[in-house]
Amino acid sequence: MSKFNLVINGSQFSVDVDPNTPVLWVLRDHLKLFGTKYGCGRGLCGACTIHLNGSPLRSCQLPISAVGKNVITTIEGLSKTGEHPFPPVFAAVANALYKATGKRFYQQPFQSQIKA
Repeated sequence: MSKFNLVINGSQFSVDVDPNTPVLWVLRDHLKLFGTKYGCGRGLCGACTIHLNGSPLRSCQLPISAVGKNVITTIEGLSKTGEHPFPPVFAAVANALYKATGKRFYQQPFQSQIKA
């Protein structure tokens, strides 16, 4: 385990994780930032995209040790006020699907829940 000091969405974070841990799992499992999604786990689908100093990268393929002093921006950090037009629409669609089907909308897993 190693300690990493990170700047994510303008805030300082400190985590103690294995240096090879992908940024995706640091965000989701350690920092509880769930906007960045697990998709294919191979960097192909783009669900895990973050910006590192403004450049898009796939966080499932980026080890935390490669971040260094670079600034990470996740989908949560795209709006300075935290308001996006998409979440209310998404919530409305999810609620409509629940009412129509009686099933809850899919929730993303933690790394420990994924079986290789």
